[in-house]
Amino acid sequence: ADPETHVPAGRHQRATTAGVFFVTGSPACATPSSTRTTSSSGGSTPSNRSTFPPLRSDRRHRSNSPPADLLRPFRLRQHHQRKMSTMLSEDAERRPSVLDNLQKQLDEAVLDMQLYGKALDAFEDDPATSGILHNHLLTTMGTPIVDKILFSLDKDNKLKNGMEFEDSEEQYVQLSTTERTFLAKDLPGQLSSKAQALVEALEGKRFDSFMDALRDTAEESGFLFKKLEERLERSMLHSYREDLIAQVSSETDPVSFLPKVVALLFLEAHNKALQVPERAVGAVSTLLKDKLPASTFKVLTEYHATTVKLLALQDAATGDEDDCTSDRMLEKKEDLEERLMPELKSLALGTGKE
Repeated sequence: ADPETHVPAGRHQRATTAGVFFVTGSPACATPSSTRTTSSSGGSTPSNRSTFPPLRSDRRHRSNSPPADLLRPFRLRQHHQRKMSTMLSEDAERRPSVLDNLQKQLDEAVLDMQLYGKALDAFEDDPATSGILHNHLLTTMGTPIVDKILFSLDKDNKLKNGMEFEDSEEQYVQLSTTERTFLAKDLPGQLSSKAQALVEALEGKRFDSFMDALRDTAEESGFLFKKLEERLERSMLHSYREDLIAQVSSETDPVSFLPKVVALLFLEAHNKALQVPERAVGAVSTLLKDKLPASTFKVLTEYHATTVKLLALQDAATGDEDDCTSDRMLEKKEDLEERLMPELKSLALGTGKE
């Protein structure tokens, strides 16, 4: 036997296929400092690997000092949980301010729209003018509040669910119909259906149908929908009259002056607030024929006719030096500024002053 592989008597031997003898027996046996393997040439070469790996030291290392790669996922989860908890707490604090701000803007818009909507009844016998006025209110007053509602409800929904969003509240950007529909569909449950109906009503023809859809959406969201009471209506009409008088008094542009003075005359004749787009000035003026003094109505009619001619000349102007259109435009504008505007302004303010 090879002296280096000799095993003392009383110990068991086990040979491997490679010709290496391992000592078996008491666990107290020391691990040999080195072993040799039989090479293919019959010699022996030292082995670079220890026969018995240090199992005990491995176990001790794992139990007392866990590797960093095992702890990292756990710490990441802890960090994520703390971050989510903080974000949800902050979002919960922000939600009331979002909803309170929307309620304030909704109150103001709803009262104004009820005030202006009452004047539409005077044009039910004139479908063309009625359609213009309905569409004007939907565009100028309905669109901003619908966009604000959809923005705010979407923001509240994201805050409630801990979702990230782009806070563009400070910079109002008018939405397209597609964008409004997308936001409405993204709202939860029955609120989504109500919001989609509101978007459809905004694109419709009837202001009263829009107001019904707005009320349904507000109530489904938990908001109050204020009703315009008679006492508040009188107060709002008084403020509106004072504002119109100030605008008519200070206006210097003859074209911009006409819708404002017609709105003031309509208010005094019907005691109702009316937004008058340029396309409806003629029809509204005609409706005032039986409500105004003959002298006032005559000046109003002449002013309107002269304004229409001035706008037509502006559209037809070519800019050529030989074109006499500019001279005619100047003539009409001077007639408005120097003769008709002071006269109509005096008549309207005389009617408007209490």
